[in-house]
Amino acid sequence: ALSPGSELTVQGVVLNPTRVGFLRLLKQMGGQFKIAFEKDHPELVGSITLQAAPLSAFELGAGDVPLVIDEIPLLALMATQARGTSVVKGARELRIKETDRIDAVAKLIAAMGGSIEVFSDGFAVSGPQKLRGAEIDSFGDHRIAMTAAVAGLIAEGPTAVKDAECVSISYPDFFDVLDRLRHD
Repeated sequence: ALSPGSELTVQGVVLNPTRVGFLRLLKQMGGQFKIAFEKDHPELVGSITLQAAPLSAFELGAGDVPLVIDEIPLLALMATQARGTSVVKGARELRIKETDRIDAVAKLIAAMGGSIEVFSDGFAVSGPQKLRGAEIDSFGDHRIAMTAAVAGLIAEGPTAVKDAECVSISYPDFFDVLDRLRHD
């Protein structure tokens, strides 16, 4: 969604109603994707084909946060590239994850030359912003490390992620997949 001219298909995605909050928000932001449901599964499973498109700002309140809690670091990065000001409120829970994810995301964006306003329970990001490559501390948090790696794809110059091996907690093949996508 952030890399102009790109298209990506992800297969075998669980699409039950409790797992698609990110897709709903992406659609609201102007994201372009199609879903093809697979029939041979007991759950709703399908393929998602995503095309890059200009994104618009979003607002999340306390009632929305549980549906995208794991994607909020990525959403903060996406907000740097979206038109307008994106706001997340009611996400105080992020302060007590593997690390303080609100603080970690703010440090990631600032290290890359971006701007973010931090609240006790969220943040606001205005975009679009140019990001530059930087050395990013993951704070040992897999979601911060993966967000930093994705940020490196859209930043000018190289990006290095400290303690990147922490991604093995949730996605051991993440860097191999990201590298293949980058070269395809």
